[in-house]
Amino acid sequence: GNFYKSNEDPYDWNNSPDATLWNSGTEEAPVKAANDPCPEGWRVPTSKEMKLLTPKLNYQAPVEVDGINCGEFGGSYTLDEAPAKVTLPMGGYRDFSGAAYDQNYGGMYWSSTVQQEKVNPDYFFFGNSYIGIATYLGRAAALPVRCVKE
Repeated sequence: GNFYKSNEDPYDWNNSPDATLWNSGTEEAPVKAANDPCPEGWRVPTSKEMKLLTPKLNYQAPVEVDGINCGEFGGSYTLDEAPAKVTLPMGGYRDFSGAAYDQNYGGMYWSSTVQQEKVNPDYFFFGNSYIGIATYLGRAAALPVRCVKE
Protein backbone atom coordinates (compact mmCIF):
# COMPACT_ATOMS: atom_id res chain seq x y z
CA GLY A 1 0.00 0.00 0.00
CA ASN A 2 2.81 2.60 -0.07
CA PHE A 3 3.04 5.11 -2.91
CA TYR A 4 6.24 7.13 -2.94
CA LYS A 5 5.62 10.72 -4.02
CA SER A 6 7.92 13.52 -5.10
CA ASN A 7 6.51 16.99 -5.64
CA GLU A 8 9.69 18.72 -6.80
CA ASP A 9 12.10 18.49 -9.70
CA PRO A 10 13.49 15.96 -10.74
CA TYR A 11 10.29 14.15 -9.59
CA ASP A 12 12.21 11.03 -8.61
CA TRP A 13 11.52 8.77 -5.62
CA ASN A 14 15.27 8.25 -5.29
CA ASN A 15 17.22 11.06 -3.54
CA SER A 16 20.29 10.08 -5.57
CA PRO A 17 18.97 9.45 -9.11
CA ASP A 18 20.77 6.61 -10.86
CA ALA A 19 20.45 5.98 -14.62
CA THR A 20 21.54 2.33 -14.29
CA LEU A 21 18.85 1.00 -11.92
CA TRP A 22 17.23 -1.23 -14.57
CA ASN A 23 19.84 -1.37 -17.35
CA SER A 24 23.57 -1.24 -16.73
CA GLY A 25 24.28 -1.84 -20.43
CA THR A 26 23.36 0.15 -23.53
CA GLU A 27 20.37 0.41 -25.87
CA GLU A 28 22.02 -2.03 -28.25
CA ALA A 29 23.28 -4.42 -25.56
CA PRO A 30 21.04 -4.15 -22.48
CA VAL A 31 22.22 -5.74 -19.23
CA LYS A 32 19.59 -6.42 -16.58
CA ALA A 33 20.53 -4.55 -13.39
CA ALA A 34 19.85 -5.61 -9.80
CA ASN A 35 16.81 -3.29 -9.41
CA ASP A 36 15.02 -4.44 -12.60
CA PRO A 37 11.49 -5.43 -11.44
CA CYS A 38 11.11 -8.34 -13.89
CA PRO A 39 11.45 -11.99 -12.83
CA GLU A 40 14.54 -14.08 -13.58
CA GLY A 41 15.10 -14.56 -17.30
CA TRP A 42 13.14 -11.41 -18.15
CA ARG A 43 13.95 -7.68 -18.17
CA VAL A 44 12.40 -4.26 -18.82
CA PRO A 45 12.72 -3.48 -22.56
CA THR A 46 14.83 -0.59 -23.84
CA SER A 47 13.32 2.42 -25.56
CA LYS A 48 14.75 1.17 -28.86
CA GLU A 49 12.89 -2.14 -28.42
CA MET A 50 9.64 -0.37 -27.56
CA LYS A 51 9.98 1.86 -30.64
CA LEU A 52 9.48 -1.30 -32.71
CA LEU A 53 5.80 -1.10 -31.67
CA THR A 54 5.31 2.46 -32.97
CA PRO A 55 4.53 1.99 -36.70
CA LYS A 56 0.87 3.00 -36.97
CA LEU A 57 0.30 0.65 -39.90
CA ASN A 58 -0.35 -2.33 -37.61
CA TYR A 59 -1.78 -0.47 -34.59
CA GLN A 60 -5.41 -0.66 -33.45
CA ALA A 61 -6.99 1.00 -30.43
CA PRO A 62 -9.09 0.58 -28.55
CA VAL A 63 -9.42 -3.17 -28.80
CA GLU A 64 -11.58 -4.55 -25.99
CA VAL A 65 -10.24 -7.60 -24.15
CA ASP A 66 -12.35 -8.90 -21.25
CA GLY A 67 -13.98 -5.48 -20.85
CA ILE A 68 -10.65 -3.58 -20.80
CA ASN A 69 -9.57 -1.22 -23.57
CA CYS A 70 -6.20 -2.18 -25.04
CA GLY A 71 -3.86 -1.19 -27.81
CA GLU A 72 -3.04 -3.98 -30.27
CA PHE A 73 0.24 -4.00 -32.16
CA GLY A 74 0.92 -6.69 -34.74
CA GLY A 75 1.81 -7.94 -38.12
CA SER A 76 5.53 -7.21 -38.30
CA TYR A 77 6.76 -9.22 -35.32
CA THR A 78 7.46 -12.92 -35.19
CA LEU A 79 7.05 -15.37 -32.39
CA ASP A 80 8.34 -18.88 -33.10
CA GLU A 81 8.41 -18.02 -36.83
CA ALA A 82 4.74 -16.97 -36.97
CA PRO A 83 3.21 -13.46 -37.06
CA ALA A 84 2.52 -12.25 -33.55
CA LYS A 85 0.42 -9.60 -31.87
CA VAL A 86 1.24 -7.61 -28.76
CA THR A 87 -1.79 -6.45 -26.77
CA LEU A 88 -1.26 -3.96 -23.95
CA PRO A 89 -3.97 -2.68 -21.58
CA MET A 90 -4.78 1.03 -21.51
CA GLY A 91 -4.09 1.19 -17.79
CA GLY A 92 -3.22 4.87 -17.54
CA TYR A 93 -0.76 6.05 -14.89
CA ARG A 94 -0.35 7.86 -11.58
CA ASP A 95 1.47 11.18 -11.62
CA PHE A 96 4.18 12.24 -9.13
CA SER A 97 1.51 13.31 -6.59
CA GLY A 98 -0.36 9.99 -6.76
CA ALA A 99 -3.34 11.20 -8.85
CA ALA A 100 -4.61 8.62 -11.39
CA TYR A 101 -5.09 9.49 -15.09
CA ASP A 102 -6.19 7.91 -18.38
CA GLN A 103 -7.40 4.50 -17.16
CA ASN A 104 -9.07 2.77 -20.11
CA TYR A 105 -8.08 5.67 -22.44
CA GLY A 106 -4.29 5.44 -22.74
CA GLY A 107 -1.38 3.15 -22.06
CA MET A 108 2.03 4.18 -20.75
CA TYR A 109 4.85 1.71 -20.05
CA TRP A 110 8.34 2.33 -18.67
CA SER A 111 11.43 1.38 -20.63
CA SER A 112 14.85 0.75 -19.11
CA THR A 113 16.37 3.65 -21.09
CA VAL A 114 17.19 6.78 -19.12
CA GLN A 115 18.04 10.20 -20.51
CA GLN A 116 21.33 10.97 -18.78
CA GLU A 117 20.90 14.75 -18.61
CA LYS A 118 17.71 14.57 -16.49
CA VAL A 119 17.70 10.95 -15.32
CA ASN A 120 14.14 10.62 -16.66
CA PRO A 121 13.28 7.23 -18.17
CA ASP A 122 11.83 6.95 -21.65
CA TYR A 123 8.34 5.49 -21.80
CA PHE A 124 6.10 4.11 -24.50
CA PHE A 125 2.63 5.69 -24.76
CA PHE A 126 -0.45 5.09 -26.88
CA GLY A 127 -4.14 5.98 -27.09
CA ASN A 128 -6.98 5.98 -29.60
CA SER A 129 -5.11 8.13 -32.14
CA TYR A 130 -1.52 8.47 -30.92
CA ILE A 131 1.53 6.32 -30.30
CA GLY A 132 5.14 7.17 -29.46
CA ILE A 133 8.03 7.46 -27.01
CA ALA A 134 8.35 10.31 -24.48
CA THR A 135 10.61 11.33 -21.60
CA TYR A 136 8.95 14.12 -19.60
CA LEU A 137 7.76 12.09 -16.57
CA GLY A 138 10.08 11.56 -13.63
CA ARG A 139 10.31 8.19 -11.88
CA ALA A 140 7.94 9.34 -9.14
CA ALA A 141 5.15 8.72 -11.67
CA ALA A 142 3.77 5.19 -11.53
CA LEU A 143 3.69 3.45 -14.91
CA PRO A 144 3.45 -0.28 -15.49
CA VAL A 145 6.20 -2.37 -17.05
CA ARG A 146 5.94 -5.24 -19.52
CA CYS A 147 8.89 -7.58 -19.39
CA VAL A 148 10.72 -9.10 -22.38
CA LYS A 149 12.73 -12.29 -22.42
CA GLU A 150 16.46 -11.84 -21.89
